Parts: sequence; C-alpha cells; structure tokens
Amino acid sequence: VIDRIEASPWQIRETNVRLAIGLVVLFFYLLIGAIVFVQIESSNEENDMEAYKEFRTNWNRLLKEAGFKETDIDQLFTDIRIMALKGIWTEKNVTTEPIWTFGQAFFFVGALISTVGYGRVSPRTREGKFFTIIYCLIGIPMTLALLSALVVRLKKPSAWLRCKLNARLGHLFHDSQIQVFHLTFVCTLLLLFVFIIPSYIFTKIETDWDFWMHFSIALFH
Repeated sequence: VIDRIEASPWQIRETNVRLAIGLVVLFFYLLIGAIVFVQIESSNEENDMEAYKEFRTNWNRLLKEAGFKETDIDQLFTDIRIMALKGIWTEKNVTTEPIWTFGQAFFFVGALISTVGYGRVSPRTREGKFFTIIYCLIGIPMTLALLSALVVRLKKPSAWLRCKLNARLGHLFHDSQIQVFHLTFVCTLLLLFVFIIPSYIFTKIETDWDFWMHFSIALFH
C-alpha cells in the first residue's frame, strides 16, 4: 500500500514563494554578470572596432585607387566575412584545412553531449542542425547517466580513504577535523589530475596558448 501524501495549501504557497525568490535571485545574478562582462569587454571591443575602421579605410582608399566601386568593396568584405565565419580562409594562396574532418566532428559531438558547447565548430545546414537536436536529446541524458554511475563508483575509494584516515588519525583528531583532511586531499587530487596536469599537457600541445588559458578552459568547461 502506497500512502499518498498531498501537500497542504500552505506548503504549496511556500514552495511557490521559494520558486519566485529563486527566479528573482537568478535574474539579478544574470544582470550582475552581464554588467561585469560589459565593463570588462566593451573597452577591448571598442579598440578592435577602431582598428578595423582604420584598416577598412586604408583598404577602401587603395581599392578605389585601383578602380573598384564602393559597392564592390562592400561586397568583397561581406564575402570574406561570410567565408571566415564558415571556417574557410586563405592565406598566401593556401586554403585552410576542412572543418568537418572526422577528428573535428568527433571533437564536436564530444563537446556537444558533455554540454561544454565549445562553439568552434557548428553545423550550418538544416539537416545538421536537426540532427544536432536529436543527438543532444539522446546523448546528454546518456552522458549524465554515465557520470552518475561514475560518481557512485568513486564513492567506494573515497569511503576507503576516509576509513584509513579514521584508523590512522582517529586517536589524534576529532571526526570533524578528519573530514576536513579528507575533503582537502580529495580536492587536491581533483585539482591536480583534472586541472593542472591537463593544462600542462595542453600547453605543450597548443604552443600558442599559455597555461592560464588552458586552466580557465578546464575550470569553466
């Protein structure tokens, strides 16, 4: 027999109030984040815009002297921008490698189902966008289930470590202090093997990135 417990009107009202407060707090949190990013990034964007205007003015002058019309110049820069957004670029008559190689596609689907959303590669066809939606609907729950199972498995070595600490240090420290030791040790391992070592490896692989760039990517993605 399963007892059915119905929430009282007071409990429902309390839940609604908590939900409303949570939404308001989330809104203001997003608002603060937007303000901070505007303050940090806007000045750099303005500098880039001024540099682009100077660059565009110089090229407009050179192309007009070569006999190009204003409309042709605008179309030229528009075409370059569109191709660059698609990942197609030429430099010294050498075209960049194709975006949708197997390696790039494998990286894309990995970032997709892990909800990282790195954004370096994205589908542009309707079929690709539709498949992305279906792929996420199946892949993200599958990934979350796998991570949940992994966390359950990691509880065993964590509990074993806690027992060892209690056995070795139980006569010297209180239980709350041993909990702090245990948490500190686990966080140190996490920092070392998930953030510091991968960041160092990527620094050696990606020579144009520094350590802190890799560390921030590992931390926030």
